[in-house]
Amino acid sequence: MKNILKKCLPVILLAVLLLCAVPATPVMGWGAVVDASEVHQLILRTAYNFLSSDPAFNPEIFPTLEEILANEGVTEWVSGNGPGPDAENANSPWADHWYNADAPGSKGNAPNAVKREFQDLLQFMLDIKIGSGITQSSSPQHAAAWGAHFLADVETPFHTNGVSREEILRIYNAQGGHGASSIILDADIVGSLDFCYRCVFDPDWDFKPEIEAFLARTDPMADWFDPWYNNGATDISSSHVLWEGFAGNIKTIPAVTTYSPGWKNWENKTPVYDLATIAANQAGQAAAFAELAAENSRRTQLAGLNNPEACVAVAAQRVASLWRAGFTAVSPWLEVTVPDATKPNEFKITGHFTNTGSGQASQVKAKLTVTGGTISGGDTKSAPDASAGNTSEISWNVKANSADGCSLRLDVVYDYSQPDMQYASVQDRTGQVQPAATTPADNGLHSTVILINGSSQIKGISFMGFVNLIANAVESLPDEGVEVALYGYGKGPYYGEENWYGPVSPFLSPAALSQALSGIPDSDAEALGGAPLAAAITGAGQYLQTGAKGTTGSIILLSPTSVDTTGGDPEAAVKSLTAGIEYDNWNPFIEKAFAAGIPVSFQVVGVNVASAADEQGLRDLAAAGNGSYFNVSNMNQLGATLAKAIEQGMQDAGASDKFQFEWWWFAAGGAVLLLVIALITGTRRKQPVTVNAGAYTPPARPSYTAAPPPVMSPPTAAPVIEGLFCPKCGAQAQQNANFCTRCGATLEATATAAPAVPSNIYCTHCGNTIPADSAFCNRCGTATTPGTSRTQPPPAAPATAGKSYAAWWLLGIFLGIIGGVIAWSSLKNENPTVARRILMFGLFITLVVFMVVTQNMI
Repeated sequence: MKNILKKCLPVILLAVLLLCAVPATPVMGWGAVVDASEVHQLILRTAYNFLSSDPAFNPEIFPTLEEILANEGVTEWVSGNGPGPDAENANSPWADHWYNADAPGSKGNAPNAVKREFQDLLQFMLDIKIGSGITQSSSPQHAAAWGAHFLADVETPFHTNGVSREEILRIYNAQGGHGASSIILDADIVGSLDFCYRCVFDPDWDFKPEIEAFLARTDPMADWFDPWYNNGATDISSSHVLWEGFAGNIKTIPAVTTYSPGWKNWENKTPVYDLATIAANQAGQAAAFAELAAENSRRTQLAGLNNPEACVAVAAQRVASLWRAGFTAVSPWLEVTVPDATKPNEFKITGHFTNTGSGQASQVKAKLTVTGGTISGGDTKSAPDASAGNTSEISWNVKANSADGCSLRLDVVYDYSQPDMQYASVQDRTGQVQPAATTPADNGLHSTVILINGSSQIKGISFMGFVNLIANAVESLPDEGVEVALYGYGKGPYYGEENWYGPVSPFLSPAALSQALSGIPDSDAEALGGAPLAAAITGAGQYLQTGAKGTTGSIILLSPTSVDTTGGDPEAAVKSLTAGIEYDNWNPFIEKAFAAGIPVSFQVVGVNVASAADEQGLRDLAAAGNGSYFNVSNMNQLGATLAKAIEQGMQDAGASDKFQFEWWWFAAGGAVLLLVIALITGTRRKQPVTVNAGAYTPPARPSYTAAPPPVMSPPTAAPVIEGLFCPKCGAQAQQNANFCTRCGATLEATATAAPAVPSNIYCTHCGNTIPADSAFCNRCGTATTPGTSRTQPPPAAPATAGKSYAAWWLLGIFLGIIGGVIAWSSLKNENPTVARRILMFGLFITLVVFMVVTQNMI
């Protein structure tokens, strides 16, 4: 009786249920029916919104949200057909939608289905980004949508129940088959009786009717038995479908803010640079991720039944994590330089690794593969870690085997703190080996490289159409004093590489270049491929260095945008190119060394610029290259604009002349040095004498009386009369002398005795002890006053004694010779010794700074 009621009651309610229930399909997972139950579409939108906010996300490589949504859902209600895996025409095995971690035998195929789709998506990403040549079995948008669907399914509590068709048939037969009164299933298959959504009577563990209804299906895709998908009179009245149509039909969920902690990147302990191996290993991580999700859902089934919003939110987070693991955050690019111009076949290859994501790149290992040359040292090296937004680098020395140069390939593997492919690669070449560089003669010729954007960024014009417009434009340029070459990037019709860049023409006069280009057949092929702008700027600079004959040069970029789709840094490339013209780090004593061998400026012509952001980016590039920005909205203006850009390029490159070495700086420096020497060694000014009147009493003036004429006798030395002194200079007088033998003063006839001379006398200016008969101080040169020292005690300490002059020394430290002159002028009267020392110290500091700066800039 109970079984009869179970079968009849749903029939009675069928009319009501058809009005409110969601149409079912053979493998109905969470709602994916357009305009009715779009839970899977909600998951896709929520996951994509978070993924697109990741700074490492590249919308030019990853499928768009619209493309992904176009591969999901049931779009035809009557037939049940559509592009998603739930549709009647999807040919999607049921087992791809289920995984029961507790099931006997096969547990379901959802993890393998996620792996299959993710590997197709990953191989597509590798092929677009790297050119791997690995083929995929489905389109990337199909793989992104279906992989997300199977992963989201195992977050549904109902999709973690059931058993395979082979296993349920075995159980059915083991319990008596059709002749049995009941077929009892245990909790490993059923999960819980709480899954009986909207059951009228209490459910039991007897699932004979459901098993027989399932076994009666002839659909070859029906390879998984779900006890709750067949427990109604029809599919749309089953507990599984009713729950998804009502309780599980979620309309909104919170935004995703972090990636799933359950995702584990492939542990790349030993570097592997084989793309097929990398793709397979990362796809294996996707299968493990799906299996982990299914096991967690199985353990929390009842919580999921009661809180389906949380299940949908977790599913969106898991889908975003799966997609993020399909592309790389590290963007590598190669820089090729010739360190020694006398050895043009020896290159320095520098690999730059920019972390464009928001995670941490560590354990970075890079392998350089060279074709046509040899590497000094090992080909594999470790690079520094790179935090979010930062760049690390590593270099190799390479020697080319021939004049053709070398082909280069850089493969990078690393560990990343977020879901990530953990692999990146880039290809480049050194270019042809040129003769040893020599200083070009000043022939007055200006060399210009016109850098053409031939990528998919150019809209509404073919690559060769763009070239022909330039050919017509250069024809109007002056034919003397200028040579022009074309350099392109992108994927023109004659170039097979996706991210190609290289020369389009040699350096020719404008007329010769126009004639040469006119012979190239036109093509309607649209401009294609990525835009490796940074690498193209560097390559154009090398082409200018190796192929130009001018003494000044310029590069003129023709582009609608400054965006580099390969992860390069165009602004850094421009600054490196024009390093010799940079106005900061200015040193007038050193002739600048230009990256291209000659003074170079970088001009920008915006062609069909679409937005203010693109225009600002182009202006920033021009500013970085000491150039100007021009805009062309009508291609008929291109010729006149190119002429202006070339003229501006000649002016900007010539502006560097004022920063060349000038001999007059040596003349000026010599004059300053002579002035300093004159100030130091010149005649010292005498200091005024200050006499302390209270310190002594002037001696009485000696008096003399006339003496009788002396008796003539042989001349003898006049004896010195002890106690008689000159009243003017204080010198001891001779007997009968009329004049002082020291100063020539007139002496009177009678002299009086001078006071006793003390053993020590002192300078009234600096306090130095001096001999008693000295006329000047032997330390500072101050004149002594006659008689002063006879009774003068040691003078008081000068006013400057104990005074600190530390602050004055700072002038010499920070201003060099200028600060020294300032200190000397201010202190020469107060403390001439300190003044002279600071002056000499300032001169010393100036010489040291001069030597350091000039040595570093040579």
